[in-house]
Amino acid sequence: MRKLSLILLGLLICMPMLAQKGTYLVNRKAALSSSAEVVTLRLAAAATVVAQPLFVSIYSSADVEITIERDGTYVSGTALTANKSSTANLTATAAATYGTTITSTTVLQQHQVTSGSTLVVSLDMIAVKAGESLTIRTESATATKLLVNLCWREY
Repeated sequence: MRKLSLILLGLLICMPMLAQKGTYLVNRKAALSSSAEVVTLRLAAAATVVAQPLFVSIYSSADVEITIERDGTYVSGTALTANKSSTANLTATAAATYGTTITSTTVLQQHQVTSGSTLVVSLDMIAVKAGESLTIRTESATATKLLVNLCWREY
């Protein structure tokens, strides 16, 4: 009985690791000319995984305010390539896009990026489920360089 209990306990501890599909990173480099940049991570309504955003890092050559937003009505966007953190990872289910047109979102957080610096925001309290999205949006600004790195894990 004790052996069975230890086996069950071991399975409970290891299940999240067994269910993990992979960790992914997308990168967006842009120059802003009195414009905003929008990067969105979304799952299709029929998705069978959960995307757990881990962090976003943003570098800007100019002062810029960013917002972290969720859900909304997705209209369009240009696909970003999801890079696997390990070759053993499966292909990402979540789709990341930039230049995204997404309306009626809910703002979760607002942050200020100071000119010439990088801001790293932890996103591990957010889960993106089937039919949901997470959006990182800059205010309209002029910056010679903007770098956005978004990392997430899928289960």
